[in-house]
Amino acid sequence: MNPVRNKLPEATAAPLVWISNGVKSFFIALQFLTRLPVGEYPEDEKRLGRSMAYFPIVGLILGGILVLVNWGFSIFLTPLVADVLTIIALVILTGALHIDGFVDTVDGFAGGKTKEEILRIMRDSRVGAFGIIGIVSLIMLKLVLLHEMPLEIKRGALLLFPVMGRWAMVVASSLSLYARKKGTGKAFLDYCGRKELIVASLITLIIARGFLKILGLELFLFILALTLLLTRFISKRVGGMTGDTLGAVNEIIEVGALFILFLLFNLAKG
Repeated sequence: MNPVRNKLPEATAAPLVWISNGVKSFFIALQFLTRLPVGEYPEDEKRLGRSMAYFPIVGLILGGILVLVNWGFSIFLTPLVADVLTIIALVILTGALHIDGFVDTVDGFAGGKTKEEILRIMRDSRVGAFGIIGIVSLIMLKLVLLHEMPLEIKRGALLLFPVMGRWAMVVASSLSLYARKKGTGKAFLDYCGRKELIVASLITLIIARGFLKILGLELFLFILALTLLLTRFISKRVGGMTGDTLGAVNEIIEVGALFILFLLFNLAKG
């Protein structure tokens, strides 16, 4: 009996298993992050955490939809109205998942002094004054930055800012502890590690470089620095990350990506 021949099925099966697991993880990420009809996939903690490797691809899909939405509405509406509807489309596509976390985080960080106070306020389902101010400011910044974005890079900006926000969540998760004993975000903090960070970062770098060349590379580096600073700030205040703070990271980095692109392009043009 030839031992090499006996090992061939195993060697062939291994890549297929890896591909199958990767496809499942991607659809779990798509199912969790969006309201797109992708079927039902089991979301156990380990699968959820490992699905973060594919968060940037989900961001690219969202960005692609936003490009189509913005282009479609721009045909028969003014640019401002098209941009407003584009931002609304993103909220609908994501089910306001990260905005909810952003509002809770703003309320908690603005109203609490200690870690315990901040986490308690963040758990409160009621929205405070700081949360309302935060969400209005967030939406206005996204709208203004998108509307004022130079036409030469507007489609690239629409594609990339959802990618950057979701990659930032992977960076924050892989470098932090979970700040609570239990909760929705625990799976991401527990099972998102070095492998997920490397895969997500490579995907993000390829997307950024592919669509915006050198500008995309610069954006990648600036967003990495901003995410590290934001993660450090949040971790110092509450001892780690939560599901809400991950949502806040996504929203802040989305705005940051639009602002950095706007700034870099205008500086490059002199």
